[in-house]
Amino acid sequence: MGATGAVGLTLIPNLATAGAEITATARTTEAADLLRSLGAHHTVGYDDYPTGVDVVLNLALFADDLPAAARSLRPGGRLISIVFPRRSLGNWNATT
Repeated sequence: MGATGAVGLTLIPNLATAGAEITATARTTEAADLLRSLGAHHTVGYDDYPTGVDVVLNLALFADDLPAAARSLRPGGRLISIVFPRRSLGNWNATT
């Protein structure tokens, strides 16, 4: 899903307004165009992480890309990661 998911589409315009330089991941040219229209300064594929990044917001279905995301950080950079489980939670709710 990358930056074209609900969280990315919400955060990119807000972060751009706040003055952040945004590099967003996109799978297709159409997705990259959309992200740039919302305020992303750069778009990259999933195998093309930049280096020297201050903050990485990683929203993933799997934790497989966490090492690449962490390597893109500058020394002292921050990795914020929300990783979703690999399997369905079925009918899970907060009381079970």
